[in-house]
Amino acid sequence: MDDSGTPQWRGFVHHLTVRERSDGTFEGWCLPGRGTRPYGGHILAQTLQLVVQKSARGMTPMSLHAHFMAAGDTRTLLEYKVTSMRSGRSFEHWAVDVSQGGRPLVAATVVLHHPEPSPEHQVRPQRPGGPNGLPVITQFPRAGTVVALRAGLEIRAGRNWTQGDPAVVPYQDRWYRCVEPVPEGWEDAVLAWCTDLESTWTVDLPYLDGVRSRTAASLDHNMHFHRPFDPSQWWLYEQESPDLFRGRGLATGRIFSLDGALIATVTQQTLLRLELED
Repeated sequence: MDDSGTPQWRGFVHHLTVRERSDGTFEGWCLPGRGTRPYGGHILAQTLQLVVQKSARGMTPMSLHAHFMAAGDTRTLLEYKVTSMRSGRSFEHWAVDVSQGGRPLVAATVVLHHPEPSPEHQVRPQRPGGPNGLPVITQFPRAGTVVALRAGLEIRAGRNWTQGDPAVVPYQDRWYRCVEPVPEGWEDAVLAWCTDLESTWTVDLPYLDGVRSRTAASLDHNMHFHRPFDPSQWWLYEQESPDLFRGRGLATGRIFSLDGALIATVTQQTLLRLELED
C-alpha cells in the first residue's frame, strides 16, 4: 500500500517481504480483499515464505495448515511470530502466529520436507485442455474486491458450473500464470496467494441468483505441495465444492501444470451465510 493506505500492486516480492523486528518477530503490510479486511491468500503467502527463509536448509514445503480466527485491518501492520517446533533430518515443523496489536488473527503450521526418491502415481485433470482461446479474466465477479490481488497474474476462465449443469457439485476451472519473474524459492508462496482468490465463490455458485444478502469468511485453508512448478508457465486450478451444510461450505482444489503434473491439492472451509429470496 502507498502512504495514503491505497492498495497498489508492486510485485510479489514486494508484497511478500516482511521486516524483522528487534524481538525476533516480523511485521508486514497486507493487501485487503474487500474493504479493509486482509486478504487471506496474502497472509498464507507471507507465512510460507517466512518459514522457507527461516529454515535455510534447502527443504521444500510439504504442507500448510492455517486457521483464520479474526479478520484484522489492513490499515495496521500484521505481526508474525515464527517458531521452530521440530527440526529433523527429513522434516521440519514450524508454527506461525499472526496477530495485530496482540489480537490473534491466524494460527498456522508449515511442514518442510527433504525430497526423497520414490515410485510415483497421481490423479489426472478431470477436465483436460489448455488455456488457448479461453476468455481472459480482467475483473473479479464480486463488486468491491481489490483488483491489485490479480495484478501480477494472467488468468483465464475454464469450465464453470452454471444453473442446469448436470454435475452433482458446483465447480470452476482457472488457468494462471505470473506476468513477472518470480525468484527461485518463492514459487510455492505465490501459489498459496492464488489458491484463495475464488475458493469461497466456488461454494456459492448455485446461489448467485436470488440471494438477498451474503456474508462469507474463511475458517481454514490447507495445502499439500506435491511437485515443483514454473509460475511463468500456465497452471490449472480445478475447484469444486463437495459440501455446504449448517453455514459451512467446503471447497477443494487440485492444481496441475500444463502437461498434467499434479502440483498441489487444496481444501478450504468457509463460513457462508446466505439469505435467499422467497
